[in-house]
Amino acid sequence: MSEPNQEIIIVGGGAGGAELAVRLARAGCGPLRLIDQAASHVWKPRLHELAAGARKGELGEIPYQDLAERWGFVFDQGALADLDPEAKTIRLDDDSTHDYRLLVLAVGGVTPDLGVEGVKEHAVMLDRYPDAPALYQRFTAALDKAAAQPPRPARVAIVGSGLTGVELAGYLASNPEVVANPDSELPQTLEIHLIEASSTFMPVTDDDRTREDVRSRLADLGIRIHTGQKIAQVQADGVKTESGDRFDADMTVWAAGRVGPAAGLAHRRAGDQ
Repeated sequence: MSEPNQEIIIVGGGAGGAELAVRLARAGCGPLRLIDQAASHVWKPRLHELAAGARKGELGEIPYQDLAERWGFVFDQGALADLDPEAKTIRLDDDSTHDYRLLVLAVGGVTPDLGVEGVKEHAVMLDRYPDAPALYQRFTAALDKAAAQPPRPARVAIVGSGLTGVELAGYLASNPEVVANPDSELPQTLEIHLIEASSTFMPVTDDDRTREDVRSRLADLGIRIHTGQKIAQVQADGVKTESGDRFDADMTVWAAGRVGPAAGLAHRRAGDQ
């Protein structure tokens, strides 16, 4: 165990945190500790695939402990609960504490609820590795519910046409045997509504050609795209918009942008060194 205030601690094993840990360890900048809530690294842009039912082994999963043993650093599985920049100490969710000489917060962003009623209670998000299998469980439950007598398409509402929302919608609908395409003769067991508050589909994309190409591909999969629809409330069985429209949903996925880490930690970041 290192002496107090001697460790470099990296909190967050995403693409940035994991790569930094390996680079610092290779450069001999130890002792070094990497902390993450999950046991393995999965590239975050592929979480939507796991959420839609892809097997873990298909996503290039890398156990953090294997990285730690290979490059000579320590890995702890846990979540950051608090930090004291004056004492240079962090506390994890299991109440263990660690001193550091240098702290790197690489925890990434989270999806904000934007103050919309019902998001926390009824919607699912895709921020972290554990969110993906949880979302898939909700999805399969929605399919089972819809298949009950009388059978009907399972309804999924995805709020936000950023990369997460678009990729998840496309991946869920990638099996033509389940998507509810009104122009198809295939069984209609899935109905996806992709809802965007902006009047522009994929507003973060500057390339109009790319935007229209993606929109066309999603439409071909039977995905119903709605722009200019700001959500006013998320309910257990659907979403209501400020314009008064309502979309029934067995599952609502909230993918409305990204913000920094939890406010309880964000206000301390300026003093972390």
